[in-house]
This record gives sequence, C-alpha cells and structure tokens, in this order.
Amino acid sequence: MKILSLLFAATLALGASATVPQRRTLTCQQPDGTSLTLTMEANGRYATFTTTDGIALLRNSEGHYCYAQLTNHELVSTGRIAHEATERTVEEQAWVASLSLTQTEAAKWLDAKYPRPSLSRNCRSAASTPDGLGKYKQSGGGVVSSIGAPVIPVVMVDFADRAFQDTIDAQKVTRFFNEKGYADEKGSKGSVKDYFTAQSQGLFTPSFEVVAHVIVPKGYAYYGKDANNGAIDLKVYQLIEDALKEAEKTVDFKRFDTGNGVPLVTIMFAGAGQQSAFENGSEDYIWAHFSNRSFTANNNQVRINSYFVGNELLQSYGKGPNDVTDAHMDGVGLFCHEFGHALGLPDFYYTGSDATLNRDLLTMDYWSIMDYGQYYFNGYAPPGYTAFERSTLGWLNVKELTEPQFAQLYPFGKEAEGPTAYVIRNPENECEYFLLENRQPDTWYPKRMGAGMLVTHVDYSARYWANNTVNNDPNHQRMAYVPADNKKDGTRTSPELTLSQLFNGYKGDLFPGTQNVTSFTDETTPAMKFYNCSTDKVNRPIYNIVMSTDGVISFSFRDASLTGIDAVTQPDDTDNVQVYTLSGRRVVSLQTAAPGVYILSNGQKVIKR
Repeated sequence: MKILSLLFAATLALGASATVPQRRTLTCQQPDGTSLTLTMEANGRYATFTTTDGIALLRNSEGHYCYAQLTNHELVSTGRIAHEATERTVEEQAWVASLSLTQTEAAKWLDAKYPRPSLSRNCRSAASTPDGLGKYKQSGGGVVSSIGAPVIPVVMVDFADRAFQDTIDAQKVTRFFNEKGYADEKGSKGSVKDYFTAQSQGLFTPSFEVVAHVIVPKGYAYYGKDANNGAIDLKVYQLIEDALKEAEKTVDFKRFDTGNGVPLVTIMFAGAGQQSAFENGSEDYIWAHFSNRSFTANNNQVRINSYFVGNELLQSYGKGPNDVTDAHMDGVGLFCHEFGHALGLPDFYYTGSDATLNRDLLTMDYWSIMDYGQYYFNGYAPPGYTAFERSTLGWLNVKELTEPQFAQLYPFGKEAEGPTAYVIRNPENECEYFLLENRQPDTWYPKRMGAGMLVTHVDYSARYWANNTVNNDPNHQRMAYVPADNKKDGTRTSPELTLSQLFNGYKGDLFPGTQNVTSFTDETTPAMKFYNCSTDKVNRPIYNIVMSTDGVISFSFRDASLTGIDAVTQPDDTDNVQVYTLSGRRVVSLQTAAPGVYILSNGQKVIKR
C-alpha cells in the first residue's frame, strides 16, 4: 500500500494532537511530463510536502507541485513547476538556491505563524505521580479516566456530498469499537475495546455507543479546505458544531455527563482522512486529531470537554496519486492512538519544526502506539502499550530494583507468577530511570518484532509531557528505547531494505535478542547512561541476561555471581526428582534441556546456561 499526504499542513493552534501521517514517498507526474518524487514529513501540528533534496512545495491553482516562497510575509506558491534535483537546468538550480525555501525554513515559518498551543490547551500530563510512573489502579490525568468503564458517544457524520459506504453502518461501527475478536478487515486483531481491555488487564473497559448518524449541511471541502499557505482544516470546529447540532435533535448528551461534563465525543466522518490520502483534492479532507477544546450541546445545557475526529476509510493506491485501487474501514490503531491523548499520553514522535530531525530522528517508532506503532499492519494490529504507558495510566505495578539480586522478568499478563516490569532509578533524580519489560508475541504484539527484554530510558518532565515535546531534543530524548544491538531501525523501507528486513532489525533491539547481548552496564555498547547525574557511572549493571523457552527472562542485577547454578548435574534418583519449566511443563532432564530457568520437584530453582 502506498500512502502519502499533501502539501504543507498546519493545525491552527487547536489545542489538538493530530495523528502523524504515514511515512511514504510517491513519484508524481508533472504537467511538463517530468516525474517528481515527493515526501511527506510531519510533526502532528503541520506537515511539509517536499522534494527529495528538501525543497518546500505548494500546489498551484491547477493542482501542480510548485516551489514555495515567502512573499510579503506569506507562504505562497511561486507557480514554478518543481523538478528533481538531477533534472533541473543550470538556471533553475541557481533560482532554487537563491529564491526557493527549504523544508526547514517553511516549517519554521509555519511554527511561528501557528504557534504550539499553550500548556493548558495541549495534551494533558498523564501522570498521577511526580515521577511519571503513576500509581497502580489510580487514573492518569487525561480528560477520560483511565480506570473504569466509561461509555463514549460516537456520532457518524455524512457530508452533504459524501456519505459512508453502504456496508459501513451503525451496526458495523458499533462492532468495530466494541466486538470481542472483531476481525472484519484483513489483519485485524480485535476491537478498540479489546485493545484497551487487554492493555489494562480489565482495569479500563470502555464502551462506545453510536448515538446518531447525521448529515451536516456542507460538503467535506467546506470543513476541510486548507489555506493557500498550508494551514489545514480552517473550519473543522464548524464541523464539530454542526455534527453536535444535528445529533442533539435525537440525543440527550446529558446521560454521558460524568459530573463535570461529557469527557469525550467521537466524531467519525465519511471517507478518508488527509493524513493518509494523496489524490487530487485530498488537501480538502479532514486531518484526524484529538482536541480538548470544549463545545456545548442540547441548547448549551451540556458541556463536551473534548473530541476526537477521525475518518471512515483507509485507501489503497496503485501506481499514481490518483490511482485509488481500494478502500476499507481504517484500523483501530488510529483511534487507539488518539484515545491515548484523551487518557493523557503525549506523542512520542518528533513534533518540532526542524526538517532534518523530522525526517531522520529515530524515536520510539514501532515500539509505541503513541509513535508510529499506530500504523503497524496499516493500523489493524497496533502493538500493545509499553511498560511506561501502562504504568502511568495505573495499569501496571512496576517493581523497583535497588539491591543486588537474581531477578526474573515474566511476560505481560503473568503477574501472578512474578514481576512483568522493573524500574532502575537514577539515585540523583527519581524522575529518570530505565524500565525493563518482557516482550513476548501475543495478540497485540507481533512475532516479527522478536522476543526478549525491551529497555526504555525515561526522563520524565511534566512540562515536556504537557507541551507534547517529549522527544524533540535529539541529544536528550525523554522517552527512548535502548537498542541492544546499538542500532535503531526506524520505519522507512527502501529498494535496499524490505519490510521483513526492517523488522529483523527490531528483533535486535531486545535483550538478549538476535545478537545475544547478555549484559547492559556502564561499559557495554550501548552503555547505561543517565542525563541528570554527577558522574558518568550509573553503577546499576545487568549481567547474564537469558530468556528461557517459556519466555521468562532472568538476569543478575549489580552482582554477576548471582546467577543460580551455572552447570547442573542430573540427579541420580530421577524417580524422585523431576524437572519442570516455569509454566509447569515437565522436561526429561536438565542435561538435554534448552538454556533457561527450571524448577526441581524438591523446590530448587536452577539456571541452565
């Protein structure tokens, strides 16, 4: 599937968190017969459409891609058709060098004209505790409580000139949000409710009620039209108001009021979203986003505290930008990502205006649904929450490691057997720490990303979380995984890098992983490092990392000698001493067993390496 979004696009200081566009490139035909390869770069507030050598583009009135320029303090199309760097004439090369705008220059102008929403209007801090880890069974700080069983109203919206597909009706949308095991689209792993029920282990079980299917009075382009300078969706608020006005004719929103207003209303509109479409005219589509801007309903008697607006369809493309070959209901990844903002989570992708960083900075990528994980398998099978995301929302009790010990890390969902996440804190700053979690394939975690221990380095700051700038400093990312093989793989494929090869790289991110990395210390590569520390030494080493056949990870913390038994001898009396895996499966003997942790019937626990 080839996906690309269009033009420059900037949300108008909405107090919104817009979903990141899919990262694709496409070769388009220009009116003079030349081909031009285009790339979309975005930060969640606006996106830039650019040539491969970083020159900013805007469409002219005929829809052709032209170089952009600042004229009279406005970003405008020059009307000059853009070309590949290798196909520009000498005169055009000189013109581009002196008069055109780079992607970074255009993005900085947009950043200044449409500044980042203030702290009070942007995504709220998720944490209920100063260190960001939250407290088990206590809600995070979002507009929707992360503990409990809220009912979220959903309004389906047809435009005056665009309606939902006949096969996507209220019953279908209800199933998409709520049905256990929902699998209508290829690759689907479940419904939105399935996802959050699984991530919270039943502590958060939202339900979604389709309360109305309305027709708003204007066409989609009226609400979604972008400004000539690239600002997107100039009348998106009007869409929300019109949708609520139509819905309140038959819906009493008061019944969704939790005491301080209705936490969230979902607006699902007909058609595709601008963030994942690139045919002519798609700049007039709505860009999916969450916003905590409030509205009223039922004659101003009910306050709506926030909204999510998202699209019906995800389109497939053939050889060209206008070659739409198919369209299916979009995956749960888009909504689960935006719903994460309602719960209080920020974006973990780069949200700044530097074009080079926007293109090249590697953040949490596929490891987090609050980054590019929302697009795994086109959004139909997003990976589950990280240990930090679960913990900060009150869904996980993380055990702290302080004293030397032999430790075991169990897969998520096996909390009854032992810890599923550990935290190693910076002794000089409790808000900075490493989180250790055990990633094993399950419904919401793909086998192709590997199995092992994922290490995440967190430097929590309520200010950066609330401002949605967590990973904007390349030298100080505040939510970053530590790749065991010391190599981050990103999200982009190429003729030289297939998708399968890309995910083989992800397998190397885990400990011990494909590279059999068994230690994480001050001296290893990668090394343990804290930002807020008076010394270069962390002195919290992890040794002897091993994963058993049952998926249990064990390691020695601070003392390499705490490893159990390095070599074991088969007991002489095999009739009286049996050997079992940690899941209770009996094995023939320790001599022939695979490396891992085992339990003897006499109660002894041993490690075979």
